[in-house]
Amino acid sequence: MSRAGIRESSVKVNYLIWMTDRDIHIILYDINIIRWDNGDTYEGEWHNGKQDGWGVFRWAKGDWFEGLFRDGHSQRGTIHGKGGVVEWEGEWRTTEKNHAFWGVERRAKNIGTNGGDSQATVSVENVYSGQWDGYKWHGCGTWHSPDTGDIYHGQFDHGTRSGYGRMLFGDNSQGGGSYVGEWKDDMFHGRGVRIWNDGTKHENVGT
Repeated sequence: MSRAGIRESSVKVNYLIWMTDRDIHIILYDINIIRWDNGDTYEGEWHNGKQDGWGVFRWAKGDWFEGLFRDGHSQRGTIHGKGGVVEWEGEWRTTEKNHAFWGVERRAKNIGTNGGDSQATVSVENVYSGQWDGYKWHGCGTWHSPDTGDIYHGQFDHGTRSGYGRMLFGDNSQGGGSYVGEWKDDMFHGRGVRIWNDGTKHENVGT
């Protein structure tokens, strides 16, 4: 995942022990530790000069990936980030999320400190589960905002609700109720039906 030159590499031996009724089994396996010139590090399985198997890759900026590698590329696992994206989990075909085809992203916001100590507390701001194109929500997916209670399921176009979908609004969000119909750039667009909690119904509410 890192293209910088390798500055240092080492190997530590781990072991796995399990017992049966008659025997004790011990398996020794190597864990490779790689450090690159740019500060990136990797700890895990390594074959033919590349990450291959289970491992943890840490970027110098502080984010890290834990999961499965194949032939030097991440395949499935979890990205933990500093800042906006708390966690990203899914499957992709090459490095990082550049060609992801399925994933779950959880974004968060810092809401202060926890009990007066220095550890920041985080509130989940929204969750997306579905298809991707590059780093964008694209295809069919589900978006959920725990803050408002809104839930959208439908089509996305490079990061926005676009196409056909259904939004269930939280009780304190835009009068509650639902909208089913066409979308464009996160807005009602084209044919659709909007129903509020009080039973009010409007058809073809799109712009």
